[in-house]
Amino acid sequence: MKNTKVFLIAALLGTVLASCQKEVEVKEEKPVDANKGWTLTVKASMEQTTKAMSLNGTELKSYWGENEKVAVYLGTTKLGTLEAGNITNGGANAVLSGELDSVAGVDTQTMLTLIFPDVDDFTMTYLGQDGSAPSEGSKLAKNFDYAMAYIHVDGVNTSTNELTVSEAATFQSQQSIYRLRFKENGGSYFNVKTISITASQNMLVRTRYGGVTPNDCGVLTMDPDPTVISGSFYYMAILNENNSQDDVYTFTVVRSTDNAVLEGTKNIPAGALANPTYIPTGVTVTQKTVEQAAAGNTIDNDTDVL
Repeated sequence: MKNTKVFLIAALLGTVLASCQKEVEVKEEKPVDANKGWTLTVKASMEQTTKAMSLNGTELKSYWGENEKVAVYLGTTKLGTLEAGNITNGGANAVLSGELDSVAGVDTQTMLTLIFPDVDDFTMTYLGQDGSAPSEGSKLAKNFDYAMAYIHVDGVNTSTNELTVSEAATFQSQQSIYRLRFKENGGSYFNVKTISITASQNMLVRTRYGGVTPNDCGVLTMDPDPTVISGSFYYMAILNENNSQDDVYTFTVVRSTDNAVLEGTKNIPAGALANPTYIPTGVTVTQKTVEQAAAGNTIDNDTDVL
């Protein structure tokens, strides 16, 4: 009889222990799988010269386009790509959403970098532009109007595989958009085959690396596509690392009609370099000879601001 009681108590204890063990297993949190279908949704807004762009007088206004892609980075590691949708407020606001390839290293309050347009290796290039106007669908608007924003992760939801973010992403343009045109002194504006620009401070960015300094700076070149040029206007995205002192740009162009090489300079005040902006400017050039005379630096009227 005594033995029977012992067995009963042991059995009861085993039942209680099993019950407790079961309760602990129910409360156990789901482990984070960094590479499994994590989603991110972010509200986004933009500044004046952020993608995409449309001309309105002498201003350059911007708006989001459906399905435009934005890269998501943790440091210099790309986590994935978001797409723009739910466009509102005349295109000024959008919702970015998508599935990330990985959330390795992401925790609450982790800062993420968003880059438009979608880029790999945290690299932005200003080479390969075609001179097209900054209208929706143009190469300039789609590929070279770089803008960046920063957000902080509020939560990592392991039940829904979702990163939560409450703050909106405010995108800031990374470069100025120049509208260029060229003429000889006293002549009319003409079309060109190539444009090369150097700066006296030698800080024009050719390729920008997010995690590497210095950037690739030097001569910025462009071979305009005549099929996308409007009149004699050439649009170009230009990032100058010098944003604190006056600069002088030297423009060397090849005229389309006779392959003549012409050169001219333009003074760029520090105020125009301090912040990304839209800069219409006419450049007076003179034909180069063996001994090049001093290049003209005439300020044009019309709507040019430099």
